[in-house]
Amino acid sequence: MKYYVEDSRRPVGNCMLWWRPEGKGYTTQIEEAGLYSAEQVKQMRSSDVGWPEPFVRKHLVGHVRRDRLKQADRPRTVKGKR
Repeated sequence: MKYYVEDSRRPVGNCMLWWRPEGKGYTTQIEEAGLYSAEQVKQMRSSDVGWPEPFVRKHLVGHVRRDRLKQADRPRTVKGKR
């Protein structure tokens, strides 16, 4: 079984902060998170929590970041009148 590792010391808003692959920093984006073995997690800090990959994947929710849409080449949008 593989685990995503949360740095439980500092959530970002309502998002969990995950270790990136090979311990190279942190991310809130699960697609950028690393997967670790139970043995690797046991060698980490007590504030690092290993969550089973299938459990995390089961609880994913999708969202669109407003700041990224505003930075992108914007298509023509439509607004309501009210």
